[in-house]
Amino acid sequence: MSNNPYKQQHELAKLIERFSKQDGVHSTTIPSLFLIRESIITEPISRVNEPSFCIILQGEKEVLLGEERFLYGSGHYIVASVDLPVTGQVIKASAESPYLALKLEFTSSQVLEILNGTDIKTGQGKNVKRGMYVSK
Repeated sequence: MSNNPYKQQHELAKLIERFSKQDGVHSTTIPSLFLIRESIITEPISRVNEPSFCIILQGEKEVLLGEERFLYGSGHYIVASVDLPVTGQVIKASAESPYLALKLEFTSSQVLEILNGTDIKTGQGKNVKRGMYVSK
């Protein structure tokens, strides 16, 4: 892949389109890696979101966690570090330009294993992050 992040994003989107011809969540040979494709705006779906990292390559999605709204689209990622009850909806998608995402799930023990192998302080502090966040 190229060093240009936009080109890399485009190349990854093309790979997801190639391996997910139909709408839905598609498993891969890697047990915790999923490809997601939606070519229509979906109805809101309530579920428990497990710890995961999801990169959005095309389209937009909205997730509600209690009263908090997370809106994210192409070039964003969303991280959930714990199980969270959410309601999610794809809000921008079409047959010509479907919502495309790549999701990597992990267990709580994997999160702890990574934290134990770093210098990250896990005590309470002023800059404590939520269990879910979105970034570019």
